[in-house]
Order: sequence, then C-alpha cells, then structure tokens
Amino acid sequence: MSQWFKDRRQEFIAATLRQFGQVRRADLMREFDISSAQAANDIALFLASEPQHVRYDVSAKAYVLEDITNG
Repeated sequence: MSQWFKDRRQEFIAATLRQFGQVRRADLMREFDISSAQAANDIALFLASEPQHVRYDVSAKAYVLEDITNG
C-alpha cells in the first residue's frame, strides 16, 4: 500500500483524537474500508510516533486523549 494512504490514516487518527478525544479501530475500518488488523497496525504506528497523552481506555475500548490541563 502506498505511503499516501498510510499518511491519510495517520492524519485521520490525529484529527479524530483532536475532535472527539478518542479513536477506535472501528473508526478507521469504517472510514478507510480496512481490516481490523490494519487498523490496529495504524494505531500502533501512530502511538510509536506520537505517544504523548494518548492511552488505551479498557472500559471504552478506545484510545483516548488525556486531559493534560488538569495534571
């Protein structure tokens, strides 16, 4: 798959986190028609490059942007 598609998915993850405060594999799967494994790989790649203030919330089953203003 081309780098362009990978970049669009990385931008989508960042934008979704900024706008909604969370992102799920299902969001990527729906938006880009990709497999669950590819969505997980994309999120792992995002976390490897920008791990600050993003954590996995087990109860929500989503990666959430932590509120750093109340820290």
